[in-house]
Amino acid sequence: MTTSEPFDADDPFALHFHREPLGPVGIDLLVLRDFAAVNPDPSAWEAGVDWLRAEGRTVEVVTEVVDGAEPQIGEQIRRFLDASAQPIVAICRAERPPSREHWEPLLKGLDQADHVVGGRSANPPAAAWRALARIVRRIVLGVPVADVHSTMRLHRAEKLREIPLQSGSSFVDVEILAKATFLGHVLDEPTIPALPGPTWTRGRLRDLALVFKRPTFRRPPELGPDSRPFEQSQG
Repeated sequence: MTTSEPFDADDPFALHFHREPLGPVGIDLLVLRDFAAVNPDPSAWEAGVDWLRAEGRTVEVVTEVVDGAEPQIGEQIRRFLDASAQPIVAICRAERPPSREHWEPLLKGLDQADHVVGGRSANPPAAAWRALARIVRRIVLGVPVADVHSTMRLHRAEKLREIPLQSGSSFVDVEILAKATFLGHVLDEPTIPALPGPTWTRGRLRDLALVFKRPTFRRPPELGPDSRPFEQSQG
């Protein structure tokens, strides 16, 4: 579900998907950096969130280096979530720190959603390719987002923790969105300025086969912490 519909408190469907605005709460930022790339000084990332701190937010920046030869992004995100204490988690793999122009539309979108992906501006050929790929992903995996590999995304921490991650490659971007859609989470894709960054494709086909054929989902809390498919995959 997207966030375009007005909220009707008498509508059970609208009530189920309604999200209360978060306000100026704390943010934990995970920066994923390529092992082989030249990256800016880590202090640049700290300086890039000074304006958020000036708003009264607590902001912690954690940097993880991704080994492109054997990426373990899902595991890195899990470790980050285990240590995170803030209501909002941000995951960024951009080549440079995002600016206020990137943060503001994402934070606004998260007031009405569980997961927000920055839909980066693109030239006509790239936009057309995204639109075509979006149709395929929507049919196969139920993912309604066009820029699935956006370098900037925000999540309500409690909602991201509900999603067990199986992927090591950048396919984890698609996995999160597909499982979030299946679990009834609310997604949004506000437009942000272009923000380039790497993707890690090694192991992508393996991750696709694993998530498509044997997806795991966390069971409701009242049923315990077990995580398994709701039903056997039929291939």
